[in-house]
Amino acid sequence: MAIALEQQSSAGLTSTDFFKPEATLFGWSEEYLDHCVRFAQKTQDEKVVCFRRMFKATDANGKKLLYPDMPPRSISVGVALKVMDSIFAKHGGGVANKIRKNLVAWWNYQMKIHQEYTTNPWVKVAKFPADQTVPPYTPPEKDFWKVVDSLTDPQDKAMILTYFYTAARRSELFRLDVEHIDFNRSTITLFSRKNRQGQLVGKTLPMVATLREVLSEHLAGKTSGPVFVSEQTGERFVVRQYWIRKASEKAGVKPFGYHGIRRLAASVLADRNVPMVSIQHVLRHENLATTERYVRGLADLGGSMSKLEGSYAYATKIQ
Repeated sequence: MAIALEQQSSAGLTSTDFFKPEATLFGWSEEYLDHCVRFAQKTQDEKVVCFRRMFKATDANGKKLLYPDMPPRSISVGVALKVMDSIFAKHGGGVANKIRKNLVAWWNYQMKIHQEYTTNPWVKVAKFPADQTVPPYTPPEKDFWKVVDSLTDPQDKAMILTYFYTAARRSELFRLDVEHIDFNRSTITLFSRKNRQGQLVGKTLPMVATLREVLSEHLAGKTSGPVFVSEQTGERFVVRQYWIRKASEKAGVKPFGYHGIRRLAASVLADRNVPMVSIQHVLRHENLATTERYVRGLADLGGSMSKLEGSYAYATKIQ
């Protein structure tokens, strides 16, 4: 997988000056991106941007710090620090920390392939301060249900309710096939690569009665293929930007997005005193600490999921 980087010669050096002519930063980058094709497209794109910014990094005098034909061993801790300082100055702490994370993963992967590289210079660079002045927005229950009630397209309503009743990620619903829904057992299986191995793994959840009814009506006897399809292409969604935000504005509430619904589902469960470990299973997190960031406070899983079903009545009551 090529990464569309401009090939430039490093200051007067040729490949014959290096210990391993075949090992270059550009080669390592392409090799790692080939490995990353197993990840989601968004993740692949993020890593491409990471390498582009790494090669654009400059020192205090505006001189480039790295060139594609340099050998990997030319990156010392000092060079890594200068690269990250340059990225931090141009893009801020949040972007710099994300690039640092990707460069650490890149180098760790290469250390497994090339045994002579035993240290990771990017790990030695401390994380940068990244102030989050605007916290992620989670809509109130009443606003969410106001949006649901305002939707007129049956698929839109089925999709937004599936987001809520499964606390789904966007990619999980885009991957959802009819075969992943078991109406007899009232279960739904969502597939994600959000795990340490980056493998596509399915997690099965109980379906509450409302979701079972909504999906049964939406599918109308369909037995295979994607659950949600684009009206323009007739194929499963690859991207569907801003439709929830636009629906929010139309309903007259503060706009929210996909992940806002996921956080709302977690908050509803927490507000109804569902144990944190059960919420972790609902959200399909590997680490409990990740779940705790989704909720403001600290059963059996089927019982936990049923707590979501009371949300509509609760929101209607408090309007």
